[in-house]
Amino acid sequence: MTTETPFYIDPDMLPILERMRLRMANAPAFESVPVDQMRARASSLFADFNEDPPPLKSVRDLTIPAPGGDLPARLYDPTDGQNPAPLLLYMHGGGWVIGDLELEDRAIRLLALASGARIVSLDYRLAPEHPFPEPVDDVVAAFRWLAANAGTIGGTADRIAVGGASAGANLAVAATLRLRDEGGPAPCLMVLLYGVFGVDQTTASYRKFARPDLFAPAMENFFQIYAGDEEKRRHPLVAPLLADLSELPPAFVMAAGVDALRDDSRSLAARLVEVGVPVEFKEYPGVLHGFTQYSRASQVARDAIDAAGWALAAITRRDPRGPVVSKPISLKEASA
Repeated sequence: MTTETPFYIDPDMLPILERMRLRMANAPAFESVPVDQMRARASSLFADFNEDPPPLKSVRDLTIPAPGGDLPARLYDPTDGQNPAPLLLYMHGGGWVIGDLELEDRAIRLLALASGARIVSLDYRLAPEHPFPEPVDDVVAAFRWLAANAGTIGGTADRIAVGGASAGANLAVAATLRLRDEGGPAPCLMVLLYGVFGVDQTTASYRKFARPDLFAPAMENFFQIYAGDEEKRRHPLVAPLLADLSELPPAFVMAAGVDALRDDSRSLAARLVEVGVPVEFKEYPGVLHGFTQYSRASQVARDAIDAAGWALAAITRRDPRGPVVSKPISLKEASA
């Protein structure tokens, strides 16, 4: 093993990190290739991690109508036909530029099994073909469709959560803000996995983990493709940390310990608590951004998915706007 890092890496992550480094060693920088090549590389990179998916009772593709055109989606159903079950509208990661219904297939299956929820994975439109705010428009339209048609897929309108990973978590918060400001319907829970929530590249985690030859230019490229200039990047639906976060539903917020975006999740959790939103915050030390996608090889990834599943399952056992967890995270903790 040749992997060396100046900080703690979970042992399960070491072979994954080494494998990724070897695959990228002779490849051009991610942000230097055309978007279609970015997407092909991402698909190839994560194909192995999605092998041997756990079986569910039902997995089927569907189409959700939206003003910008019909949206492909996939319904993951772990139940035995029991109705109703909680629903989760889930958005994959990928910097708003890459990804599809296959990118997080295995992780979503595990989340469905852990939660007992029916999960609708949304293939929202991607930049640069569809820059901000079009992906947010897609999520809002899909949530409204689910709320109006929950019974047709075994759910109820007041037990629908929204969530995602990385850029998908960003879209989940942005859509929830839009729904709040436009009078609903409202998600009962936000499930937010290591999301990008701000534009500050001077945070402690960004300084420590955003390698100047890898993550920093890639993230800058994603922002440029999705939102463009600095003014648009500071729009509260691009950077929710700049938004009024009051009167949002409870949140499950997960951070990866070795991630330039770690402090985005810490700060979002703290800000939500500050305005009275119940939050469950979990941070997993020694793991990389996107770590829940490595569930084949990583026990901590499986544990983290189970934790998100428990939070999601809780919406069937309490008032949909009731607290998830009472222990808050403070702003001081978030900046540590």
